[in-house]
Amino acid sequence: MDYPFLISDICFSILLLLLPIVWHYVSPSWGQDEFALPLSFSQGESLGVLDYNLLDAVKIPLQDPKTQYVADSEDGFPAFGFKLGSDVKMARRQILPDTLSQEFAILISAKPRTKKGGFIFAIVNPMDTIVELGVRIAPETGAYTVLYLYYTDPSVDVNSHIIANFTVPKFNNKWVKFAFRVTLENITLFFNCTETETVLVHRNPLELVFDSASTLYLAQAGPVIGEPYEDRKFKGPQIMILMEDLKLYIELMPDTERKD
Repeated sequence: MDYPFLISDICFSILLLLLPIVWHYVSPSWGQDEFALPLSFSQGESLGVLDYNLLDAVKIPLQDPKTQYVADSEDGFPAFGFKLGSDVKMARRQILPDTLSQEFAILISAKPRTKKGGFIFAIVNPMDTIVELGVRIAPETGAYTVLYLYYTDPSVDVNSHIIANFTVPKFNNKWVKFAFRVTLENITLFFNCTETETVLVHRNPLELVFDSASTLYLAQAGPVIGEPYEDRKFKGPQIMILMEDLKLYIELMPDTERKD
């Protein structure tokens, strides 16, 4: 089945998921993502803003159709499905700059198919032992689950750090859109386009420098940390999670290199 390349959704801006566009300047109109971006981005306090599509790590045509899949999102547009045993990864330098700006935002649209939870994405050091930046969904407990944001300096830390966690209603087998807005002093969660909670955080360093040989993983955190988004006891189609949108907004810095 052929799918159109142009993708849109209710709360998030239009982007091309199936084209290998690594980054672009955000237009002055900001689109529908503005609600989740740091205020400094829209107040003219930065040189510009870059928008990175982490789903570009999925190569088209699919490298392994047995573990990867293209399905319909809730809006009828294409989304990537990650099946049992999926191993989608890319050298971080191929898709992201070396330094993460002091303020940034992560926007995600996904549909988990298992209650087990796992990593949506993880940028991991060369030894595959530290999550430098990542998002993980905890296993469901009762009516709730927890969203974790990882942020770790690989040059000094030996363990992965969770800098924020948010408890939200469980959403197994449902499409959900959520975003983390990270500013100098706090992190705000937006859940289904609604500002849900803000927590104060102390980040050190404020500008995270990725290891030059780090790797971006989708639906997992690599072979050592693991926690893939899969459940071998799951009964039914082995599509563990669907992703329609996975974007990172950062501030343009003087030494930021273009990746296209």
